[in-house]
Amino acid sequence: MTPYQTAHIAAWLLSSALVVAVNRRQGIRPAITLAVCAICVPTSVYAARALDALEYWSVYTTLSDRLARGGSSIYGALFVSFAIASAYVRWCGIPPLRFLDGAAPALAMGEAISRVGCFLQGCCYGVSLSPGLETIVRSAYNVLRGDRLPQALGNTSNVLLIHPVQLYSAIAASFMTVWLLVVLRHRRFEGEAFFTFLVLYGLLRIGVAPFRAEVLESMKAFSVIFIVTGGAGIWWGRAARRQLPVHVEAV
Repeated sequence: MTPYQTAHIAAWLLSSALVVAVNRRQGIRPAITLAVCAICVPTSVYAARALDALEYWSVYTTLSDRLARGGSSIYGALFVSFAIASAYVRWCGIPPLRFLDGAAPALAMGEAISRVGCFLQGCCYGVSLSPGLETIVRSAYNVLRGDRLPQALGNTSNVLLIHPVQLYSAIAASFMTVWLLVVLRHRRFEGEAFFTFLVLYGLLRIGVAPFRAEVLESMKAFSVIFIVTGGAGIWWGRAARRQLPVHVEAV
């Protein structure tokens, strides 16, 4: 099993555990949360790969080549997961925004763990570094990847050092996880944590774009959609002054 696969499995397991714990505090039974996770995890994988194939459609000439890329686009996974979760919990009699509020910190934590996997795998890499940042990058590689790469860097004069953009995302997503838990604890209306996640995640993806070697226009477009949707949701919630039901315990 590769470090990338290990990180993604850890992200799924830990994120599922967090959303179960948070939603239990909201009065949502663990069985319902686990059912959503069981449905969303495999479907999100296929949705992410499907969106990736569409984004690179013009690069390849055959459908088999497009599907064989093995790449994934996180926005495909998120859109499908939001739709499935909302439909399922509504069918169970639970307000979708309440459930998505509980899922928001877990999604941010999953992003943080997954990006560490990307760093260890070497995918989603960044653009070249300025010489002044070489020491920082060498230290990061030394901690997370052992001594092999720093030795190679020391023995090779023409190695191109790059921004550890995956770690930038991981660190930012970690802070996002904590902040979303705070928002959830003090939320003033259902949906506040979820809409905050949309805004912060969209800003995160746009923020790291200048440091990534490959940035698709679709990624920028989806990020803007997240920011606009999240901002509109926060404005709507505050304007409507929707209060949490008395019987629901805030996290």
